[in-house]
Amino acid sequence: MSENSTIQERILQFLDYKGITKYKFYQITGIANGFLDKRGSIGSDKCEQIISHFKDIHPEWLLTGKGEMLKGYAVSASKLVEEDSVEYKDNLKAKEIEKRLYDCFMVNQDLQNEVRELKAKLEKMSVGRDQGI
Repeated sequence: MSENSTIQERILQFLDYKGITKYKFYQITGIANGFLDKRGSIGSDKCEQIISHFKDIHPEWLLTGKGEMLKGYAVSASKLVEEDSVEYKDNLKAKEIEKRLYDCFMVNQDLQNEVRELKAKLEKMSVGRDQGI
């Protein structure tokens, strides 16, 4: 990507390289949805948010398009970067799976409570029928 590209275009290039969706980017950084689709300059606060959450992005590249996209990585070290990307994706997947498991657990708890309540009602109905009520 050339030095004439926008910061948003460079962010999109970085996200594509790392295998991160726009949605995940917004979740990770707390930046408002649609930010990457806007044209024009961005504030330094947004740049700081991005740099603080993505430690491997080279700030000069992000701001100007000059130099390497990733800090401390030479082109010959692309294998290391790929492994880092896989690990990052695996961590995100693990967090998503953990959240889904927690959600399932909570639904299961709700269902167990409902079953207990229904059993109690059935017992009362059964006792009432046995007593001729």
